[in-house]
Amino acid sequence: MNKLFKNISKNHTTHHVISNNIGIVSAFSNNKEMADQARHDENTPSERHAELVSASHNSYKIIILKQFRNKLGRNNETGYRGVLNQLLLTIVTIFILFVVSCDKVEAPFTNNNENIDTAKCPVPQFPAITNVYKKILVEDFTGHKCGYCPRAHVALKNLIDTYGDTIVGVALHVSDYYANPDATGLYTYNFRTSEGTQIDQNFHISDGGLPKGMINRTKYNNNIIIDHNSWQTVVQSMLADQPRLAIQIINNYNASDSSFCTHVKLTFLEDITDTLMFFCGLTEDSIIKPQKNYDLTPNDIPVYTHMHVFRGSLNGAFGVTISNNITKKDSTLIKSYFYNLKGKDFVHKNIKVFAYVYKLNGDIVLQAEEKNVQ
Repeated sequence: MNKLFKNISKNHTTHHVISNNIGIVSAFSNNKEMADQARHDENTPSERHAELVSASHNSYKIIILKQFRNKLGRNNETGYRGVLNQLLLTIVTIFILFVVSCDKVEAPFTNNNENIDTAKCPVPQFPAITNVYKKILVEDFTGHKCGYCPRAHVALKNLIDTYGDTIVGVALHVSDYYANPDATGLYTYNFRTSEGTQIDQNFHISDGGLPKGMINRTKYNNNIIIDHNSWQTVVQSMLADQPRLAIQIINNYNASDSSFCTHVKLTFLEDITDTLMFFCGLTEDSIIKPQKNYDLTPNDIPVYTHMHVFRGSLNGAFGVTISNNITKKDSTLIKSYFYNLKGKDFVHKNIKVFAYVYKLNGDIVLQAEEKNVQ
């Protein structure tokens, strides 16, 4: 029961085609250097939310029981019916609280109506699946004013140079401290996105300093937030994993109005008994803007090439639900989106659509893929 919803941008619409009974629910100085050092919380964001929710619900239940006890004393003077009415009200209230306590509340899941003009974006014929292998989503949380973040940029580049398209890299510029644009000077450009901010706040990435990252949102040393020095080790440990689904992407760019349609097909290679979420977003390569780098003198680099920059989501910060219970082997799902680049300072030839499927319970990414818009 996901009660927390965010509306998607009016620019972003989608359509789905379902086969084999997949369930669909429709639902962004030295002191400064020392401040950039990483600090980790032992608990994951999900665990912290769970503790907070549990404590809050327990407190509410105690208050309700105390109120009922007081009412019972007063109702003895007015009759038995008042006691029964109060008892019924209390039972209903406690039941509602119990149901809410079972919800996953740590992410504001999108209420996505998923409508698209199929005449404008007709669904294409996808080729047969061949050579499916597990791909790894590397989320690099960064900022143009983060002096240590270029070290993580190098780490991500090394992963891609080593493992090729097995790696799907995304650089999310986050936090007021590391990514907030200045009014004047070098750092006036705003790399931030509303969805990136929501993801950062949900997992508390920048709270402990940057650079930090997530690898398929899987824990390493009991922590989902991973230092860039460990990315190579974590990726190596995942290379032998077998894919549980395949993701194919077809993009059709329209130069006449700077718009494109993207179509994403999911094919499930085994039964999966989890609630599954689907996310689709954009990255851009080769953005030339300043970057702070404490490993160089001077620290401010006016001309720096930013790669894999997260430009936003096509279906909300946390995607949409695609399966509520069990997804059968050989089931397929196609989701299509329309996006207009007009009026944005995006270079379409440098834009990629990336997509991933993850488990709602635990946030673990099962498969990822990316494809150039043109």
